[in-house]
Amino acid sequence: MNQQETNLSRVKSALESGMKLTVVSAITLCNTSELRTYVTQLIRSGMNIKSEWKTNKEKRFKVYYLEK
Repeated sequence: MNQQETNLSRVKSALESGMKLTVVSAITLCNTSELRTYVTQLIRSGMNIKSEWKTNKEKRFKVYYLEK
């Protein structure tokens, strides 16, 4: 399994376990800064991933989660 497949698997597992992911949390938990790319791939494969914008001290970021 190559690095991209490993990272995709980590992102998928984290979402399936009920975690909510941000780009920053994906760097730590999944060893990737390409969360948006993997989320797009998973959505195209049929996963029901939702997102919402959050604001924290004037910084906006997206949170991704799996809607069951």
